[in-house]
Amino acid sequence: MLIKKSTKDYLDYQKINFIILFVCIAPIFLSFIMVTDEYQSKFNIFGHYINFNSSCAFYQLTGYDCPSCRMTRSFVYISDFNFVNAFQMKISAILLYLFLIFQIFYRIFLILKRKLFLNLLIFQSVFAILIIIVNLSEFIYQFFD
Repeated sequence: MLIKKSTKDYLDYQKINFIILFVCIAPIFLSFIMVTDEYQSKFNIFGHYINFNSSCAFYQLTGYDCPSCRMTRSFVYISDFNFVNAFQMKISAILLYLFLIFQIFYRIFLILKRKLFLNLLIFQSVFAILIIIVNLSEFIYQFFD
């Protein structure tokens, strides 16, 4: 019974790693098939541009950007190796992009190998908190600009 439980726990752990891996790959993959200018983003599928205008309800109500505004455009700039525009668009997006890249490699490693030599939970937590602090700082700064 103990062996079955540990096998079930391991399979559940692997499912979680696959889900996190997919969630990390999706925005990066989508940013590679999108194009952007300073105002909007479009999907570029085999030369056909599909516009997706997702208006931000927070912006519509207040006239201010929400904490995630400009994140998609910044991801597209990063995927195009246009780091200057990405930095000008949203600094926290660069950190989030790096975090997602790290998570992709980390989750693949966890899926292929059962144990890590060192625990990266503290690093991940500190990096995630840094992203939140930078994002909220950008959000609050717009009220004083």
